[in-house]
Amino acid sequence: MKNGRNAHGRASRGLGGLERYAGYGLALAAAVVFGGWAGLALDQWLGTAPLFLLLGGLSAAGAGTYTIYVRLIVEPNKKAEEEREP
Repeated sequence: MKNGRNAHGRASRGLGGLERYAGYGLALAAAVVFGGWAGLALDQWLGTAPLFLLLGGLSAAGAGTYTIYVRLIVEPNKKAEEEREP
């Protein structure tokens, strides 16, 4: 491989997008951890049991999942439609 090209002269894609998908997974995990931590801190401050811990973790998971959906499904479809229009 020379200059980022494989033996057939095509641009190399590295690990086939693994970096992108691993980044999505790490971002989702970080969001859930942060949401859970913020909920736990709020629970300790207000004296409520696991209420905000659960709300924080679940809302972060939902928001992260929605973001991944938009990046993997909606944006590519939108880009493909824009390329088809004259």
